[in-house]
Amino acid sequence: MKNNNSSVKKHGVMKRILLVVLMVLLSLSTVYAHRMMIDPVEDTKIWVGYEDGDTIESITVQVLDLEGEVLAEDRVDDEGYYSFENEPDAHSIVADDGMGHQVTWVVGEPTVYREGWRKYIRIIGIVTVFALVALFFRIRSRKAKKSTGSQDSTKDPETSADRGSN
Repeated sequence: MKNNNSSVKKHGVMKRILLVVLMVLLSLSTVYAHRMMIDPVEDTKIWVGYEDGDTIESITVQVLDLEGEVLAEDRVDDEGYYSFENEPDAHSIVADDGMGHQVTWVVGEPTVYREGWRKYIRIIGIVTVFALVALFFRIRSRKAKKSTGSQDSTKDPETSADRGSN
């Protein structure tokens, strides 16, 4: 009886650990799903959108001078482009999608494209979750096999002997 209770407790702990790991991984993918970026296309033209290439027309762009004063404010076009050729004093651009994503770019600086290390962390996390799930079910099936094997050995020896002689 004591072993049965401890295995139930172990399964409960294993399920909780699995649940926590899944929740953490799902929250990571939600947080890093859309990183906003500004990509200079020409000297006075930029593309504004998300890391995965998506863009929305509701992105607001502000052109700021060196002191931070707003020189111009408008929305990107339907493809995510914005031109600021009429603003020779433009120092920086701030883009905001109105949903909590905001990015600032200093005019003239190149956009730094980083290899998405967060993607690799997500991939490793997903593989880890699958491995933990597989391990959980493997342990569970081994315990089930052991418990059925121990039940067979605890049967009445006379009954087992009767089956063997027939």
